[in-house]
Amino acid sequence: MKTTDRIKQLASVDPLKQGKQQELFVGHPFSLDYNKANILVCDDDKERVKGIAQGTFLLAFYDNEETVEEAILLRALAPAKLPTDSAMISSMIEYY
Repeated sequence: MKTTDRIKQLASVDPLKQGKQQELFVGHPFSLDYNKANILVCDDDKERVKGIAQGTFLLAFYDNEETVEEAILLRALAPAKLPTDSAMISSMIEYY
């Protein structure tokens, strides 16, 4: 396949349609503002998509109103700190 044919093929993909495939779903946001989004990801979902590498782009879809089609482009930069992290670390320290 020629490079130009491959570029045309890639350019013809609708990311809003492709991104909504259920088998590509990886998680729900638990914190979202203009600078940062934290996504809660289930291990099964992450395994199904073969991981989420640092730097990966993700699409976050708005799905409350059926007439509105919106998505936010996100980039995975680092693991998020969970609100329960400090309690879990405290209990581990107490145990050992």
